[in-house]
Formats: sequence, C-alpha cells, structure tokens
Amino acid sequence: MKLAHAWSKSILSMMGTIMGAGLFALPAAFSYVGIGWGSLLFWILALGMLATHLAFARELLMSDGKHRLSHFVERRFGKKAKWLPMVTYPLHLLSSSYAYLLLGGGFVVSVLQIFGLSVSEINGILAFWLIFGLVSLGGLIWIARAETYVTAALIVSLLMLSGLQLNAISFDVLSATRTGWMVAFGIFLFAVSGFSGVGTVLDIAGRNKKMSYSAVTIGTLTAALLSWVFGIVFFLASRGTIGDRVIEFNSYVPTAFFWLLPVLGLSAIATSYVTVAADLKAVLQNDFHWSNRGAQVLTYCLPLILLVFVTRDFVNVVSFIGAVFVGLNAAMICSLGAVRPMPNTKRSSLMKGAYGLLAVTYLGFAIYTVYLAF
Repeated sequence: MKLAHAWSKSILSMMGTIMGAGLFALPAAFSYVGIGWGSLLFWILALGMLATHLAFARELLMSDGKHRLSHFVERRFGKKAKWLPMVTYPLHLLSSSYAYLLLGGGFVVSVLQIFGLSVSEINGILAFWLIFGLVSLGGLIWIARAETYVTAALIVSLLMLSGLQLNAISFDVLSATRTGWMVAFGIFLFAVSGFSGVGTVLDIAGRNKKMSYSAVTIGTLTAALLSWVFGIVFFLASRGTIGDRVIEFNSYVPTAFFWLLPVLGLSAIATSYVTVAADLKAVLQNDFHWSNRGAQVLTYCLPLILLVFVTRDFVNVVSFIGAVFVGLNAAMICSLGAVRPMPNTKRSSLMKGAYGLLAVTYLGFAIYTVYLAF
C-alpha cells in the first residue's frame, strides 16, 4: 500500500511540475501553427522531453546523492563546462518564476472579480507572490503533501473546462490564423518540460529505479495528453480569435462555470511556482554557496524586480523561456545521455545517437531564438 501511494504521489508530482504556465499558452500556440502541424510538433517535443526527463533521472539515480545539472556536466565535460548550467539553469528557474507571477496575478484578479472586487494586474501579481511565496517557504515536505491534492484538483478542473467547451467547438478553423512557428516551438517545449521536478519525484519514490522511471514516464505523458487536449479544445472553441492573454479565455467559458478557469489557473500555477522557487533556492545555496537568507531574498524578490525591466506579454515570455532556457538545459541533459558510458551494442549506439540529435535540435532552436530576439 505504501509503495502504491508513493508511486501515485510521484506521478502527480511530475504532472504538477509540468502543467504550469505553458498550459495556458497552448491555445495561442496552435493559432500560430494550426491543429495538424501543431499536434505533430507538440508530440515530437513531448516524446523528446520524455527522453530528456529519463536521461536526467538516470543521472540522478546513478549519483551518490542529490546533485544539480552543473555537477553532472562538470563530471563529464570538465570544470570549465560546468559554468554553462550554473548560469542557464538558475535563469531558467528565475524566468519561469516570472512567468508564473504574470499568469498567477491574472488569475488572482479573475478570482476577485467573481466576488465583485476590482484590482489592478500589478496588485494581483503582488497578492499571488505573497500567498504562494509563503507556501513555498513551508518547505519541500509540506509542498509535496499539498501538491498531490492541488494537482488532483487541477486535473478535474481541466477536464470539466474542456468538456464545457465541446458545444462551442467549431472545425471551421483548423489551420493557423497567424504566422509564428518559433513562438509555437518555444511554448510547446515549455509546456511539456518538467526536469526541475525530476529530483523530487525520485525522492518521493524512495529512489526506487523501476518506480522512478515509471512515474516520470507516466507523469510526463499524461501531463502532455491533458495539456494537448486543453490546448486543442480551447483553440477550436475560440473559432480563431484566441489572443495572447489567457484572461481572454473567459469569453468562451459559460457564465455559470466562470469560476472554474481561475481555479484551474491557480491550481496549475501554484504547484509549479512553489516547486521552481524551492529548486532555485537550493541551486543558489548548493552551487553558489549563498546563505539561506540570501538565497530566499533573491529567489522571491528578483522575479518582482523583473516586472520593471521585462515585457509582461505572457505568450512571448513563455515562448522565449521554452526555446532558450529550457532548450539549453535540455541540450546539456541530452549531451550527458549521448556520452554516458554504455555497453557496446546496437541499442546503445541508437540511444546515444538519439540523444545527440536531441541535443543538437534543442541547441539549434535556442541559438536561433536568441538571434531573432536580438
């Protein structure tokens, strides 16, 4: 019974990490590439990210303790190479926290509107930051306990919302309504990634190899399936009028069930924000040797400072994070898989080749996105 509980809990933890801000950018992503090509691209990236998650889980399970990406890169590629993940991984976590603040604040505003209260977007962001910052400070054990129930609520809300949209679905718009393959690529990659939560999954599973691999696999694929359904249904229900702000989805939700959207939003964002914030704090302490207080201040205050200097265009923020930071870190993880010592067999050679191809793909799109941005 205890093993079954740990297994189901680890699956929900994996799903909770993946199903965050990217979920709500998916309808916009399909508007850039259409249903057919969009679905093909989405599932190629989902399977690629599953391989990436499993590669990272393998590295963690083979280690003698809890280590970050920089540890494995240094061990395989040397001391100079470790500085790349020491920069990109914290930036990935930091920028993800920023995206969660943007979206979480929007959903706080929506919740308050249900009760007839009107607040500005910035006040909604501050409220989300205060509430879930305190939750995150509760510690990883407390977070793991809460995440099981919050993720379950997220899944139920997502299925209910998708079901409510079935009557509004129109197949008149199946192709892209605007151009932007690179925007869609970044969103899809962000929406299916969750390697920041792989270590937590392994801890919940007691570092049991079989249980860990199955939890990562099922959690990744189930989260991808639910996210894909949500993105497709809401794109079709929008009849081609999806905008770049998730709050615009409100016009497609029946009035009687309006409350479901902010519940779904806060459920998705809360678990991801809490997990990412805890991971960022641990990186600052372990890799940069910051004090506990200093790591906490930087983890929870720096995303707020970004509000002054970085765009609040949610879709473009998520797309850039996915293509660049998720892509670079995923490329390094796959590089580890490509050079990992394996038996000299045909299967091992194919695995190394596949990981090498994934690494080159992630890296290429990351570089091209930066080129387009600057």
